[in-house]
Amino acid sequence: MRCPKKAKGFIAAGWVNPDDLQFNNHFFKKIGEIAIEKVNECDTLLKEKYAAIFREHPYYDKANQKNCWLT
Repeated sequence: MRCPKKAKGFIAAGWVNPDDLQFNNHFFKKIGEIAIEKVNECDTLLKEKYAAIFREHPYYDKANQKNCWLT
């Protein structure tokens, strides 16, 4: 059973007061903000890991590293 159907049943049974919801949309904004932070952290970490792997590659030309986005 989907959440909207459950919610309607809970309201009909008197278990949920639709005028005093405990879990409301204001949480979505905070979750979205945290998600953006975590994605940015993950992107930074991945770029650092990829750069380290790239630099360890036997064909990596250290003389040409100034033009590389991985430096």
